[in-house]
Order: sequence, then C-alpha cells, then structure tokens
Amino acid sequence: MTSKGKRIRFERAKNPFKISKIRIAKGTLIGLTYAFSFYAFLYIVREAFRVMSKTDDFDLWILSDNEVNFYNLFFAALAVIFGVSVGFQYLFDKPRKMFEKQHYRITSINNDLRVQSWIVTGVFGKFALAFGIMFGVAFRGGFYAISLYPQYNYLFVLIIIALFLQMWNTIRLSFKRHSLKWMISALIIMSTLAFGLSKINIIDYHKLNQNYLQQNAFYKYHLELPESDIHQRINKHSLSIKIHFVKNLDSTIDKPIILVDNYPIELKHVGVYLVTFKNCRREEEKPFVISHIYIDKDIEMQHVNKLIKELRKVNMLKVAFAVVPKNRKYNVQFYRNLVFKMKLHPLDDASMIKETIKIANSFSNIIEIKQNNSGQTFINNELIADAQIKEHLQKLMEQKPDYIIKYEINDEVHFADYLKIHIVLRKIINEFRELYAQRTYGKSFYSLSREERRKVRDKYPTRIIDITSEMKALIK
Repeated sequence: MTSKGKRIRFERAKNPFKISKIRIAKGTLIGLTYAFSFYAFLYIVREAFRVMSKTDDFDLWILSDNEVNFYNLFFAALAVIFGVSVGFQYLFDKPRKMFEKQHYRITSINNDLRVQSWIVTGVFGKFALAFGIMFGVAFRGGFYAISLYPQYNYLFVLIIIALFLQMWNTIRLSFKRHSLKWMISALIIMSTLAFGLSKINIIDYHKLNQNYLQQNAFYKYHLELPESDIHQRINKHSLSIKIHFVKNLDSTIDKPIILVDNYPIELKHVGVYLVTFKNCRREEEKPFVISHIYIDKDIEMQHVNKLIKELRKVNMLKVAFAVVPKNRKYNVQFYRNLVFKMKLHPLDDASMIKETIKIANSFSNIIEIKQNNSGQTFINNELIADAQIKEHLQKLMEQKPDYIIKYEINDEVHFADYLKIHIVLRKIINEFRELYAQRTYGKSFYSLSREERRKVRDKYPTRIIDITSEMKALIK
C-alpha cells in the first residue's frame, strides 16, 4: 500500500464521522455542562435525603469525610459518563441520508447511548425512591442500621466500570483496534475530570451537620446512656414526654442541665411541664402518660434523686430510663427508643416514708443493698463482685420468698451503678415468674391470661424500696 493510502486511512480513523471542529467544541461544552449539572443534582439529592432523615431529636444521617469523598467521586464519575454520553449524542445526532456511509453505525451508537441513559435513570430513580422511603418513612434512624459504605463500596465501582464499557460496545465492534486507543484516552481524561469534579462541594455539609446537631443532646452534651440487657421499647410517643438530664459542658459547674423537648429548664419547673403535658391528653390516656428520661450514665445520684423527687411531687410515677443494649450491633443512637421502665413509690413526706419503712421491716427476709463511692456493692454488709451480684441475690430471695429489698442509695455513685442493681433484680424476678408459670400453667409467663399473670406477680412481686439520704434525714 502506498504512503498516500496509509495517510487517507489514518485520517479516516482519526475522524471517521466527518464532524467539524466547531461541532466537537460545542459537543464538549454541552457534555461538560451536563456533567457538572448532573453532579450538582446528585449531590443535592443526597443532602436532601440527609435532611429528610432528621428525627424529632435532631438526629441526622452523618457521613464521615471518607464517605463524602467516596460518594462524591461516584457521583462525579457517573455524571462524567452521562456528560460524555450526551456529548456523543449531540455530535452524532443530526440528519443523515438513509444510505450515507456510517449511517447504521451512528444510529446504533445513538441507540446504545439512549438506552443506557434511560435504563440507568430508571434504575437509580427507583433505588433513590426506595432509599428515601426507608430513611424517611419506614423507620427513623435506619441510616445507623443500613450502611452501603464501606461494606458494599465495590458495587459502586462495578457500576461505573459497567457503564463506561457499555458506552464503547458498538464503537469497539465497528472500529476494532483504533477504538481501543480512543477508549484508553477517554478513560484517562474522564477519570481526571471525575476526580476534579468530586472535589467540588456544592453544599457545605459540615455546616449543615452543625446546624442540626447543635440541637441534638447526644452530640452537644456528649450524652452516654447506661447499658442494660433488659429493655423495652417506647411505642406510644404521643404519651411520653422526653427529658434529657445531661452533664454541663462547663467542667467548673457540677450541676447538670435539664432539657425538656430540647429546651433547658430549671429543676423546679419540671413538674409544671409534666402536669401541662398530662393535662393536654384525653382523660382515658392520662394513666398511660410516661416520663421518657435520658440520663447520662456518669451523673451522680444526688442530682438524679432531685429530679425523681420532682416527678413524685406531681404524681408522675411511671418512668422509662433510656438505655442501650450491652451487645449492640449498631450505633448507640439507633437504640434511642429502648428503655428500662420503673414505677416510683409515692413517698412525699416523712410520715409516708416512716410508714413504708415500718412495713418493710415487718418482712422476714430483709435484704439490704448499699454501695460505696466507687460503686462497689454490699449485700447485707458483705462486699459482692459485680459478676456475682445476681447469683448472690437469687440465693437470698429463693431461701425465703417473703423478701423485700432495701436499697440505700449513695449520693456519690453514678446513675449507671444505681441502675445496674435494679436491672439485676428485674432479671431475677422475671426468671422466678417464668419458672413458676411453666411449672404451674405449663406455658410462658407472657402467654398467660391477665388473671394468671396477676397470680404469678402476687407470688413473686417486685418489692424494692429506694432509700435516699434525704429520706433517711426525714426519718431521723
């Protein structure tokens, strides 16, 4: 073949579709504009999902910097691929004669690009809808349970690879080895564009996070809840009033902060809020109103007892202390509706306290529990290790079923140390009831009728009296 023939074939391979430089420049500009616009759209949609994930407690789907960078790179790569696809369609999509050379190849390429665009748009649209419903409607806080990064990051990489290769199907079949050079060049250019585009943050996500989390007690006050392997779930949120009892961020101030519906209030005003909340409910709902209390595990009991005293004053005796499971799979904030429920004794004055203590002293099996400032537990003046508390108490309660627990609360112990005693006692009593139900009725306690449950509870009641230092002072 002559050198002239080689030159003609090279020129044809270089520009096989006879596209002018002006049209190529316009196509490039259209593709870049579309890529940036699509990237901005995907970025804003992600941030919209995050805003929709906001809960009543101002909890938010938080992405780490690594997650943001990864998703940005995925969005940018996707946008660049679609931008190149739109640019190609502009270059090739023009009136042509039916039997013109390259007509069928161009039509084939355009069809591939259009089909790819519609399929991907449809699939991603459905995926985004399902994701939005899951985060915003199905259950709040789902972003703690479901994470696509880093466990499934390879799927995003495979999607980009598949879409990129899909663009070159017809071109590779038509132009063979020439198209391989074009494809490698396009890969380098598109990768560079995608990386650069991913560094553009359309919205300052740090500031967005800060705006919401400044109203979130967990983040703002570094709230840590006590652990419990016994818990229930708050179902009727309309009948529960949330109280956060958190440490003061000013280390020089020992007095904790009380938040009701995320607003700080004085301790003396807590009762007013509770009564107002209760009075706003229908008469048949009032007996089921409960105080849902988030108490930092390291707050001392001298402060917690003051809060409980205010609850007793307004006869709000049903409380649910927020807890987190010991063996948890997800972030602690996923378990915000888990609580340890208790019923307070209506001990309002010295005469009622004295009468209660008098009744307690009439039992034949009095079990006294005390704790020192370090949270170590003494049962009947004997030091018991934490791992042995349940077994020791169980033996004492089994020996004489006519038992009562007198729990003297040390003002210096932390709330978590106080609650662990009640959790252990609840476990023991639950086991007693379950065993008795199986022996007597041949079925689980929770499968019994209301009357049968009452009989089991009468056999193994919850007899626990919390005795605070203030109560002891009143008695004296």
